[in-house]
Amino acid sequence: LLKESYKGFHPADKLPEDFVADSKRFWGNIAQWYYALNKIFKNPDIVLTYPDSEIRESLAKNFKKDAYGKMAFVEVKKLDTDNHTSTPSDINRFAFDDAEFLKRQIELISPDIIICSNLPDKAFAIIFNEACEEIYTEESRICYKVGKRLIINFWHPSIRQRQDRNDEDLFYLLRSLIKDGKVFEKFNWFKN
Repeated sequence: LLKESYKGFHPADKLPEDFVADSKRFWGNIAQWYYALNKIFKNPDIVLTYPDSEIRESLAKNFKKDAYGKMAFVEVKKLDTDNHTSTPSDINRFAFDDAEFLKRQIELISPDIIICSNLPDKAFAIIFNEACEEIYTEESRICYKVGKRLIINFWHPSIRQRQDRNDEDLFYLLRSLIKDGKVFEKFNWFKN
């Protein structure tokens, strides 16, 4: 769940045939997060380390084939105003105005896992106003159980490099949220 599009990008647009996920920070992090979630889901006991350059290159090269069709991107701000730096109050207003549409869109997609990209708390509450059970928190990033869904209010994949936060740090934080919080154990996705 993203706040808004960036420079006219729309996730429904067809990716170029020669698309490589690491061409921009956003796609590189998306590919690595997808990799981490899948690895941990398939083997909760895995000792997962940040992918080396060879694995990252493979993830980037195969992203379109392996992952892109298995995910969806929903933007809170539906109107592209060529302003990709909206304030939290702007995003809250868009969430309030389009709450029913956003909820319906999420229901149609029917995801098991939703990663919110640094969504303001108020917008989060507007969109997910049903009972949110907080199941794990680390470094102000929170995992919630909402019905049958895992919702992770996490950093935006394009977070700017800071001295104390880089792509590897984000990978390890996501891993820690899932593994240390044992969040997958809270769901019965495959228990029938």
